[in-house]
Amino acid sequence: MKKIFSLTAAFAVAFGLGSCSSDEDTFHYFGIDSDLGSGVVQYVYADQSGDTIRVRTTDSFDASTDASWLRFAENGSSTLSKNVKYVYGGIESIKVPVVFDVNNSSERRVTAVDFVANGHRSTMVYVQLYYHRILTPAPTFTNEDLREGAVFSKVVESSTTTDSIAFTLYDNATLSSSDEWLSVPEQSYAAGTHTVYFNMEPNNTLTDRTAHITLRSANGAKSVINITQK
Repeated sequence: MKKIFSLTAAFAVAFGLGSCSSDEDTFHYFGIDSDLGSGVVQYVYADQSGDTIRVRTTDSFDASTDASWLRFAENGSSTLSKNVKYVYGGIESIKVPVVFDVNNSSERRVTAVDFVANGHRSTMVYVQLYYHRILTPAPTFTNEDLREGAVFSKVVESSTTTDSIAFTLYDNATLSSSDEWLSVPEQSYAAGTHTVYFNMEPNNTLTDRTAHITLRSANGAKSVINITQK
């Protein structure tokens, strides 16, 4: 049975239960954020290998996830426990790295990392996309709200012989072309942002033609960019 996770519910859980409480003798605090951002829902690309969740707490906590593709880097497990010695007025800052398996499917996947401290629960939600972070051409989606059905396409004129694509990588990757009339540089691209120029032969026919540029990471992630020459 396919599990469906509600992002709306995740927001409610994370903001409602990540809280402070105090009385005459005690003060308790627990809060989480991420190297990727301050929100409770983090979008990650297919070739991203991990994130660090930052925990600020006065109390010991347990963390867990039910995803097979995400685990805690410290122990390689789906569960983690941290002991914190409570000191009134003091808040510990603890880094919790998590690692992701590559998403080489054709669908996004969603999971939550749950933290429980002093009877309260906070949640970090990860939405792992199934494509690279391609900047040019920008994607179009069949479902833009969910970022699903992503298509990367560019149309050029029949006389155009040079154009470019741009992307950000989180692992080494290579490019390849499906057709001889379009050529891409044969080299490996390291993690980082790249603008790559490709060459085309003029289209002297009366019909449009499309070549596919495949971006493939060393960890197995793959994206296809469609170039149509009119």
